[in-house]
Amino acid sequence: EALEGGSVAVPGWIFLFNCIAMLVYQTLDNMDGKQARRTGSSSPLGLLFDHGCDAANSIIGSANWIAAWGYTPSVDFLQCWVMIFFPMGIFYISTWEEFFTGSLILPIVNGPSE
Repeated sequence: EALEGGSVAVPGWIFLFNCIAMLVYQTLDNMDGKQARRTGSSSPLGLLFDHGCDAANSIIGSANWIAAWGYTPSVDFLQCWVMIFFPMGIFYISTWEEFFTGSLILPIVNGPSE
């Protein structure tokens, strides 16, 4: 459905689908590392793959928020840029910290974690 200014409304079911997909993703993301450590099958390659999936998911999460807030990249360029690159920057800094310190320390407001 077209809105004022030529933008297009996002169907409501897409937000329900995104909610369910994020819940499943976060649940499985928290379970796989714990299971790998419990069975002794964790590896640096598994950690790299897990962080790669998390990095890709940060872009998808940003796109979901951009759609939910009704931003249009051609009109709201700065807001879209911040919403895409800010989470990527935080993810990069925390991964960099983990690389140099050997442990990933997450704050209490991080959400689900292992």
